[in-house]
Amino acid sequence: MYWIETPNPPIELFKGNMLYNWYGHFWKENEIIAIFEGAVFTLNKNDKETWKDAIEYGKSQGILETQLDFLTD
Repeated sequence: MYWIETPNPPIELFKGNMLYNWYGHFWKENEIIAIFEGAVFTLNKNDKETWKDAIEYGKSQGILETQLDFLTD
């Protein structure tokens, strides 16, 4: 796991360069942006119902569900 801090994450740059079976996520307050190879999802930190599509996509990329926890703290 790598942690970086940036005021304006370059989402398109990351989206175009993510590897299969990898993902990254950025957050600010309650918004989480999860970036996978070929897909970007916007999640609400406090509403795990909004995480479902991102988790399913991640699993389809070979990522274990236990790794799709989108840690922010």
